[in-house]
Amino acid sequence: MTALNKQELQIVQAFSSVDVPEKIIRESNIKDLIRGMTAEQDSVQSDARRLERLRQEKKEGNFIGNWWNDRDDKVQDAQIDLNKSIGRLTQKSSQLLIVNTAISKVLNDQQRILLDQQNILKQQTDTLKEQNSKILEQQKLLEKQQQDINKANQGLMEAKGITQEQAQQLVGCVKLVKEAESRIGAANQALRSGVEQHLHDSVERCLGRLNNGFAEQEQRHADFEQQIISAFSAQSQQAQAELEHISAESAQLKSALEEQLASTIAALGQHREAFEQQLTTAFSTQSQHAQAELARFASETTEFKANIGQQLQTHIQTVLEKTAAQDAAAQQLREAISAQLKKFQQDMVSAVEQKVLALRETVKGVEQKQETAQQEQTQALEAQRESLERSLQHLEADLSGKAEALKAAEEQLASLQAEQQKGASSNRLAIAAVATLALASLGWQVAQHFALV
Repeated sequence: MTALNKQELQIVQAFSSVDVPEKIIRESNIKDLIRGMTAEQDSVQSDARRLERLRQEKKEGNFIGNWWNDRDDKVQDAQIDLNKSIGRLTQKSSQLLIVNTAISKVLNDQQRILLDQQNILKQQTDTLKEQNSKILEQQKLLEKQQQDINKANQGLMEAKGITQEQAQQLVGCVKLVKEAESRIGAANQALRSGVEQHLHDSVERCLGRLNNGFAEQEQRHADFEQQIISAFSAQSQQAQAELEHISAESAQLKSALEEQLASTIAALGQHREAFEQQLTTAFSTQSQHAQAELARFASETTEFKANIGQQLQTHIQTVLEKTAAQDAAAQQLREAISAQLKKFQQDMVSAVEQKVLALRETVKGVEQKQETAQQEQTQALEAQRESLERSLQHLEADLSGKAEALKAAEEQLASLQAEQQKGASSNRLAIAAVATLALASLGWQVAQHFALV
């Protein structure tokens, strides 16, 4: 900022810090002031021309004609009328300057309010960034928990000696897992839909309030000439209420998102614990059943050892084949579960990222609209200020011209008065000479009369 801009800002702040009585502002009308000032300027010019004309008539007339037509009194009356017109013009100019001071004060306050609103929006943007970072940390924590679950499933699925009953139980566990996944997916979908709807409604409400605020701001600015102080106070109170309402809604939205994420994480943890407990119970039951079968096979008699050996070999071969098939099926199930869990995790991450991006774009659009509106209003305020400054400059130039004209008229009046005094002196000398000649003529006539007598 240059020194000139700082000086201009100091001048604007000095004007805006002046306290103007409400009575003066309420009784002032800019249109009437401008119209009255124009009329007073015309009146001053008319009175100046009238005074000049009367002085010229007095200068061109003689003593008897001026005395007979009362031109001295007319000149004095014209001078008094001119002074009164100049006083009224000065009063109108002072009122217009006071109104300009009030306008500068209101415009400065409005600009300060816009700067405060911009700072509040910036703080809200920083808060949203912090929330996004927290969501990313929670996603990383969920990813780590999912990796731990996959490792535990892999360790359990690699166990040997799985029987048909255990396979059926494993299939049941898989069904339970799928049902849990479907319930989790439905819950997440409902949560996602709720969050999307809530965010969308919140953004629409914010945009609606901002649009309403801007419309009301324009309406107040249009009615600014009639009621300056009342419109400014109403605008300030409404803007403060809207900002407080938006802040409260942002806090509620933040708390709702945190509660929903916490409930989702808790539900995933409960499903994981239940699944691990079911797998542990199933494998313990299968181990006990296998030990019972081995004890039963060992307790049989040696008479049927060969047949039992063959049957045992056949059974062992069958069991091995079934075990291999079950291992393959378990591996496929494990891969399918891992793929589904990985897909679910990717879907969750992508959905959260999309919501975060949409929220960022929404906030960015709101900031751009706010900045555009602020720039437009600032430009309008600057244009009004420049127009008022030009009007004041023209007014000062007119007043300077009128002052110079008045000074010239006063100088002409002084010169005319000096000439009038000189003319009066010469007239008095002429009258004295005429009186002397008349007396001399009268004395001569008396002398001739007495001489004749």
